[in-house]
Amino acid sequence: MLRRIVQLGIDFLKQFNIYVAANEDTIEERQDQITATRIFLVLFIVSLIGLVGYTSLSLQLTTIQIEYPSQSDFERLYSIYPDTLVCPCSQTSIQVDKFVNVTVSYHQVKFPTLFIL
Repeated sequence: MLRRIVQLGIDFLKQFNIYVAANEDTIEERQDQITATRIFLVLFIVSLIGLVGYTSLSLQLTTIQIEYPSQSDFERLYSIYPDTLVCPCSQTSIQVDKFVNVTVSYHQVKFPTLFIL
């Protein structure tokens, strides 16, 4: 049974022709069409294998955007991805208490003696 199925498959492949013409072909034309079909199928299968192999082995990049990362997050990511890390910020934000120090100092106000009654 299995041998019969294999033999039918082989016979089908031997006579497979995708270039069938509308008119009656000679034996030589039919053989040329079958040969062209085989060449086409081999090139198609090789191209398909190459395409699948290329896409499965190609490097795929994933972009992840982190909104407002902390300094430690940025440094950690930079140590892992030094060549591909991008910071699209136009300016960096620094906390005000890091660069501004406000100290209140009161001075005694002295009035001139002209105003004393």
